[in-house]
Parts: sequence; structure tokens; C-alpha cells
Amino acid sequence: MPHTSRSNKKKNAPIQKRKEVLDEDGWTRITSSPSPSSPHPHTAPRRTITTASPQSELTTSAAAADGPRIVFTWGIHDDEDETRLVTKKIYGSPSRPMSPAKGTTPEKMEAQYKKIAARFVETDYHAALRDVLARIIVAKTAKPSSSVAAGLAENRIETCVLFGSGSLCGDGIHWIDRHETAYYQVAAFKMAVDIITESQGGHRPQCYAQEPDYNWADTAMLETLGIKVVTHPEGFEALHPEMAKANGKGNANKSSTFAYSPAAELEVEYQIMYYDPHIWLHRSLDHLLRESRLLSVGSGNFTKDEAEINMCMTEKFKQHRNYTKLPDVDLKNFPFHGSVLWWRKEVDVEQEESEPEPEPESEPEP
Repeated sequence: MPHTSRSNKKKNAPIQKRKEVLDEDGWTRITSSPSPSSPHPHTAPRRTITTASPQSELTTSAAAADGPRIVFTWGIHDDEDETRLVTKKIYGSPSRPMSPAKGTTPEKMEAQYKKIAARFVETDYHAALRDVLARIIVAKTAKPSSSVAAGLAENRIETCVLFGSGSLCGDGIHWIDRHETAYYQVAAFKMAVDIITESQGGHRPQCYAQEPDYNWADTAMLETLGIKVVTHPEGFEALHPEMAKANGKGNANKSSTFAYSPAAELEVEYQIMYYDPHIWLHRSLDHLLRESRLLSVGSGNFTKDEAEINMCMTEKFKQHRNYTKLPDVDLKNFPFHGSVLWWRKEVDVEQEESEPEPEPESEPEP
């Protein structure tokens, strides 16, 4: 499965980049000491525990220290009414547009999208996605509520966010042969939005896409599909505005959102999970549990306390979710490899579930 939310990266880059080094892209990853938390406005005051890796006190290169930072924060609320947070800072810009490939025009991009979308609707993947997603939405909107107005506000999907499709036309030497992958993933997101809209009586959610490599041509193309391009952290905040207003602390009202993250890094996965989308099109979460357990054999990505928080959050997420594995599609670069659709168990959908197959240690070669 290609990693699509970073540029110029190797297949094992998420693990390599989390060490305190300045990599070939000029990115330096460190763990920061989070700022003190404040009580959540809708709950009794909580005591918040934050974690910091040993690397957070080290001196980084001047280039990294002076550059912009992308901050991720996630955590758990335990039985002792404590909020335990993990905060990670990645040095780099949340927006670094990749130059469009030579000859790119809006007309060519639109024609390419239509061609890819037509192919996508003929796949078993699309058929399975349509079947399951439509039944989730129908069951969700059929839930009883105190009033018609409250039911509309509570039960409909109001926001859809795409994370990390990669540029549709970027000229990066490593990216030229992955344009089609990005088109397929954008098509999958757009089709999911269409299914949701149709299944909830024509009510179309607000749609956003967050990807640091998007350029002006990508933005224009996505706008024609009704998708607004945003930069970090706006995509995450759109998943759960109440939690965003509370600086990501506490359990606000459950969001009614859909997220699609075809090939996200660990930080993105944890951040999405923490913001609790109602429906998440992603993949198996076994690798997150495996990542946390690796600390016992010397992994340096997270401290032991951070790994415990990560594991608890992932296990809790899985406990409260139904899931189904979607069919693989035999396409270049495997844009849909290992896809799993997750949704809250509060929605009763008749679905024969199968445990997502364990993920391989390395991703398939194109």
C-alpha cells in the first residue's frame, strides 16, 4: 500500500522518520512536552497526565528548530477520571504544494478523473462499499429521537474528510507513477459521499480533503467535485468540532462524520481515532497494536507510557466498532489494499463480519 500523505518517502519511512534525525526531505521528528491541559467544559474537572519521550529535551538542528511544526495530540480517559495525552510534533510545513507535472491542465485532470471513476464503479470494492455503507446510513437515520429536528442533527452524516490521497498531478520523480492511485482514492471518497447523500434523502455532507502536497491544480479539481482543500489541523477539527474547541481534551458529544484515510501515518491514524468519526474507511488496526507492543523489544517510536495510551485507545476503539473487510482490487500500487470499513456498534446493521486479516510486516511491491 503506498504511503500518500508525505512526499519523497520510502516504504518504511514512518518508522525511520520518528527517530531524532534530519532526513533526506529536511524533516526532523521529535516528541514534545505538551502544554498543560484545561478541564473539559461539559464534564467535571479532570486531572490530565501528559507524556514526553526522552528525545523531547534534546537539541535539534537549527533548521528544524526554526521551522514550522505540525502538532498531533490524542489520548484516553481512564477509570480514575484522568485524561492521559500523547503529543507529537513533526517539524515541517502542513502545506508544501508539489509542482504540477508538465502539461497539466484542468481539462486533462477532469477527463482523467471521469475515466478512473468509471472504472472504479465497476469494481467489487465499490459494490461492497455501496452495500454496507448504504445500510449503515439507513439504519443510522432510522434511529428514534426526541424530535424531527434533533433526529436530523444527530443521525445524519454531516461531514466527510479525506486524509492523505497525495497529489493528483505532482511532478515529484517518485510520484509520477502514482497519479492514478490518487485519482482512484479521490474517486472512492467521492463515491462514498454520493452513497451517504443518497442514503440520507439527498442531504449532502460538507466535504474536505487534507493533504500537504496538494497544489493549485489539485485544489481546483477537488473543488469541481464539491471538496474543499484544508490544511492541518482543519481536517481533524472538522471530524469533531466540539473536541477541537476544547483543544482535543475530554469526551464531547459524539461526532456524526465519515473519514477516509487510505494510507495514513501513525500520527494521523491516532489523531483520527481520537476524534472519533462515526464511520472510518481505513484498514486493519492490528499494526497499531503491534507498534505499541514493540516497545518491549526495543522500539524507539514511543515511550512505554505513550505505547500504553496508544494500545488502550486502539483497543477501546475496536471494542466499540463493527467492521468489514472490503475486497482488494488488482490495480497498480494497490490503492485499496487491505481496506476495512469501521462504524459504531450503536448502529445495528446486519453484516457478516470477518476479522481483518493480519497485516504483513512489509507492504506489497507495485
